[in-house]
Amino acid sequence: MAIEFRCTGCQQQLRVPDESSGKSAKCPKCSAIVSVPKAPAPAAGFGFPSAPQQPQFQPASPFAAKPLGANPAAGANPFGGGGGAAGAPLNPYASPQSGYDQPTAPLPGGPIVNQVISVEQVFNYAWQLWQVNLGLLVGTTVTIFAISLVVGIVMGMIQFALLQSDAPP
Repeated sequence: MAIEFRCTGCQQQLRVPDESSGKSAKCPKCSAIVSVPKAPAPAAGFGFPSAPQQPQFQPASPFAAKPLGANPAAGANPFGGGGGAAGAPLNPYASPQSGYDQPTAPLPGGPIVNQVISVEQVFNYAWQLWQVNLGLLVGTTVTIFAISLVVGIVMGMIQFALLQSDAPP
């Protein structure tokens, strides 16, 4: 059974083996060092999973234990061993693959509220996007123009050939 929790930096859901309980781990998305919460107690009952618990996170100090995967001698898999299908290594950071939708923890920050945005902010953002994607936009425009020109020339040649074949000798 794996421990599932959310990264404090980017809210990415992480999954690590039970042996990682109490250690530090590095988020593959934002590279934040987060503490792995204690493994939840196995649920007693009819085999249904218990509700996910909100872990208590504490910021990692520079004096904390090395994060998982910091030992280069351990190989590519920081947790050692395989476990996947056909001998493939187990990916502890993979998203949960279950047949039902698990409730997710609410994102911090409170309720969603409307924000007033000025026209100037919209144009500034659009201008930044234009500058970043200028090469793509110019390339697309030139490509469309070239295709249009080729199609126009071919159609003109076909029209000229049809007009010439109908003309008397």
